[in-house]
Amino acid sequence: MAVSVTVNDRDVWGSHQVRWATVTFDASYPTGGEAVTAADFNLSEIKNMIVGMPDVGDTMAGMYWVGSTSKIIAVEQDGAQVANTHDIDGRTVEVLVIGK
Repeated sequence: MAVSVTVNDRDVWGSHQVRWATVTFDASYPTGGEAVTAADFNLSEIKNMIVGMPDVGDTMAGMYWVGSTSKIIAVEQDGAQVANTHDIDGRTVEVLVIGK
């Protein structure tokens, strides 16, 4: 399965489209992160994504976006990536997406 994205609000900053959204994770986190696409946010291109603090539980400490792969990575408190197939079902994170 994949993440689900809910766009909560949209705006325009100069020549860029901006989306505030909630990303909800599923029951099997994949090594290397969860892929998100510009289409998930009703955009044609993602320029940058700012990831807020996740709805934290057990040992998960944070998340960040990798632009080169367009994936959101979840990390443990020790800084290691969350284990492959780890169940983070229903966990959410707020994101600010800047794109075209």
